[in-house]
Amino acid sequence: MGMSRKTKTMKLSDDVLLDQCVYLWFKQKRMKGEPVSGPLLCEKAVDLSKRIHNESTSFK
Repeated sequence: MGMSRKTKTMKLSDDVLLDQCVYLWFKQKRMKGEPVSGPLLCEKAVDLSKRIHNESTSFK
């Protein structure tokens, strides 16, 4: 009846090291029972990216 399906796909990251670092940080926080909000996660990702790459990074 004219219904179209929209398929969502997950994109892979170009920065595997950053992903691993953010995920490790996230797991450590959750193991301590600390809540992790979206804005806090983004802030930590920017901070870790700057540390890893020694540069300023802007996420879109």
